[in-house]
Amino acid sequence: MNETPAEESPLLKKLEAATADLDMPSETDEPFRVFSFDESGELDKEKLPELLKLKHSKPIEERELDDFFENAATSEDWMEDEEKATAKRFADLRDLLKAELKDVHVYIYGEKEMDAVIIGKTEKGYAGLVTLIVET
Repeated sequence: MNETPAEESPLLKKLEAATADLDMPSETDEPFRVFSFDESGELDKEKLPELLKLKHSKPIEERELDDFFENAATSEDWMEDEEKATAKRFADLRDLLKAELKDVHVYIYGEKEMDAVIIGKTEKGYAGLVTLIVET
């Protein structure tokens, strides 16, 4: 895996800005880690845990991007302004991923404490986000 430093990639800068101080809600709110690597051809989801140095190696499910962000990106009337602003940031992040990446997939690895990988194709390879979700 040949990771590209964020300084060299406008896409990675956008992803880092979009995820700055934004934690994925679960039992423990966790930050996102931005990644990219040059790799041609189809990427095997079985190889991602090793490539991304994940804690878990067993894929348990694949989710649609909209489904993955549905709760976090939904603004409700009862929410405080800060919660609505956070929901908008998640919606904007989802939209950025859709706009900048092709063939986006969300892979979940592990059980209860799960690594979530959002990955899509770029001009030079692949890029995306990794976070941890805890559901006990």
